[in-house]
Amino acid sequence: MLCGGSRKFVDDAYAVEVAAETRRQRARARNVRLVIRYQGNATIRQGKTVIEGDCVVQSEDDQLSEPDLPWSGRFHDPAAAATLEEGRAWLRLNVEPVREGAIKITRAGAGPGAGLIDFDGIGSLRELR
Repeated sequence: MLCGGSRKFVDDAYAVEVAAETRRQRARARNVRLVIRYQGNATIRQGKTVIEGDCVVQSEDDQLSEPDLPWSGRFHDPAAAATLEEGRAWLRLNVEPVREGAIKITRAGAGPGAGLIDFDGIGSLRELR
């Protein structure tokens, strides 16, 4: 009998804790300033599919002082003909100095968003080689 009542208390306490953490994360997110680290031509390769287009890579403002902070970007496939799937891929930044590294595609546009690909970097920006 106590078990059911205490379970509800645990669930409610957890929900309050999660809500508080979400509010803290939103407050931190509002204070984050994103900086463009790369803007230019790039290539994404996933399996046998290779596409070339325009790319923007961004990270938090203090990325250079804390190299392990997350980075992300958006890629625009001008032909919008390639079919990429969410998951791992390889990004090559084609402007000198040429760098490349692993990414995780988080959204590959279809329909009205065709040709737009959002991704998160895997590893730090300094790991791009």
